[in-house]
Amino acid sequence: DEQAPIFVQFLDCVWQLHRQFPTYFEFTGLALLAIGFHSTSGRFGTFVGNCDRDRVVALQVAGRTPSLWTFMLDNAVQFRNPFYRPYVQESHDGDTGALVPWPVATVLRRVVLWDEMYLALPSCGNITKPKDMAAGSFHQAKTAAEDLEMAMAAAQHQLSSFC
Repeated sequence: DEQAPIFVQFLDCVWQLHRQFPTYFEFTGLALLAIGFHSTSGRFGTFVGNCDRDRVVALQVAGRTPSLWTFMLDNAVQFRNPFYRPYVQESHDGDTGALVPWPVATVLRRVVLWDEMYLALPSCGNITKPKDMAAGSFHQAKTAAEDLEMAMAAAQHQLSSFC
């Protein structure tokens, strides 16, 4: 009966990152939407109860209900991101491959409502044509550079007030 929004909030955070860094994730936004929707749909036993122990022992759901993970693996084509670019260590000198989001001020400007999840509408913010991805990356870099310039100007102003 009890449902906390924490899991959907986590999925929203992942979706926001996926939207801002579309080549970093092997899955699509549709995969996140399916997980979020089916976490409460009752169609799969994957999210029934609070833990595996509940599903297996107390509720005896395991084996009697389909698994969301099996469904998603069986339909992997629709959940696989065609723009995903695997990390290759050799091409990143000293880079760990970890996703490092933009500064908070920049990231917050790019946070949008996940229409598909919260309004059950197709999202206008998650559609990126391949030819537009380069322009989007340029825009992200330009905005980040502008943010850094403003931060540097503010820091220089603070330093000048100390002298």
